[in-house]
Amino acid sequence: MKDDKKVVGVSMLHKSFSLIWLISAVILLGSTSVHAIKKCKDANGKWHYGDVAACEDSKVTTLSGKGYIKEQKKAPKTKEQLAAEQGNREELEQERLRKEEIEKEKSRILTVYETEADIDRQLENQLYSVDSNIAVHNTYLDSMKEVIAYEKKKLVTTTHPAVKAGIEDKITTAEKDVQVYTKEIDSLKAQREQVIKRFGEEKLTYRELTKSAEDKK
Repeated sequence: MKDDKKVVGVSMLHKSFSLIWLISAVILLGSTSVHAIKKCKDANGKWHYGDVAACEDSKVTTLSGKGYIKEQKKAPKTKEQLAAEQGNREELEQERLRKEEIEKEKSRILTVYETEADIDRQLENQLYSVDSNIAVHNTYLDSMKEVIAYEKKKLVTTTHPAVKAGIEDKITTAEKDVQVYTKEIDSLKAQREQVIKRFGEEKLTYRELTKSAEDKK
């Protein structure tokens, strides 16, 4: 009977110690939380301390009740920094796409052409097409110039107002056509230069790629 009372007493004693320990832990945690403070420096260099940081745009340091650093929160990025990062991301993406296009073009060249002679034939075909188009527009241009010269001669000898007005209309229309054909011819000539440049670049790229392939063998 006495032994049973001792066991009960010891058990109650353990429970009391456990309860005391739990209460102490809760109090300690609460105390630590209460005494934890935040500090930060504002744009003017002034330090602020308190439960809530007074400078939201600065780095915030949280200190424990004993003065130890518990947490450090970096200052939020400014609009300028965010804009710069966005610009950098866009530049990197553009550079990636540019490199991707270059690799695609290299692959296309090696797929389409077996020899440099193939490139020369394609160049000749393209130039023939452009030159034929230029020749056609030159024919139209010469025709309109002849119309203008002919109608101007008639205009000199014409006295009837209605006939004269009709001739002047024909001359005006022909002159507008001359401007259109002239611009089109200039555009085709520029296109011709672009064709020569493009196939020249393709030939250089082909040489580099085939040479690189030979060097690897």
